[in-house]
Amino acid sequence: ETAVPVGARPRCRLQVTNLGSGSLTGTAHTTVPWLHVEPSQFSGKRARLTAWLNTKDLTPGRYSGNVEIESNGGQASVAIHLQVTQRQGWRQRLGGLFSR
Repeated sequence: ETAVPVGARPRCRLQVTNLGSGSLTGTAHTTVPWLHVEPSQFSGKRARLTAWLNTKDLTPGRYSGNVEIESNGGQASVAIHLQVTQRQGWRQRLGGLFSR
């Protein structure tokens, strides 16, 4: 589980590799609206996918979703768990450098 503030858009890379011979052809999609994956289609011996979160419209709390990968070589599900935290105001983030 990863903690991120409301409004954050963290990314991570996923790699799909065919350990056998031949080329993979497949699709990737997510199970929740705040989780995204690109590209949604892939082909080749290896594919690099980018998953990213959009927490702009989420309230603080715990969330879970999946990146679902389906290909001619099989299926996989990557679980994503995150805790959205309250975003601190800019005055708090700057350590009180500015007075009110």
